[in-house]
Amino acid sequence: MAIYAGAMCSAQVLEGELVQVLYFLRIKSGELKEPGFDWAYQQMMRQKPSEVLDWIRGAGGNLSYENEKIIRQALRLRNFLAHEFFHKHNPVMTGTQCERIASKLKKIDADLEAAFELLQPLRQKLEIQLGLSADRQITSKNFQKRIVEAFESFNDE
Repeated sequence: MAIYAGAMCSAQVLEGELVQVLYFLRIKSGELKEPGFDWAYQQMMRQKPSEVLDWIRGAGGNLSYENEKIIRQALRLRNFLAHEFFHKHNPVMTGTQCERIASKLKKIDADLEAAFELLQPLRQKLEIQLGLSADRQITSKNFQKRIVEAFESFNDE
């Protein structure tokens, strides 16, 4: 369960990062102005992650075809975790089944983290263009690290 929770955390971090990148793109383009920041951010958080990825491309996000393909695959893995995992895998399993599923979950988690990393150059470029402080970048990176460490601390391996 701890490995599943870690993978779901990575999925949530990826979703949040997609929205953050789109948010920055819309601010940079002038589409969003300060009075509507909070409302617009909440609206973007309610959208499907694949739609947010489409909007990033439409807003000039300039992700390479290969990077976008990897991120889309990670979003499919996110959907599998959120909507199919427990339907496909019975919680009552043998030790061998648990090891196999744990290995699969670790691979999914690695793919989700890799997709997150593919968004970082674009996010960092936008932060610089928008004049956001270096402290914001450090805080964001530290937050993700603390979340991952918290989930890993529950892992009994």
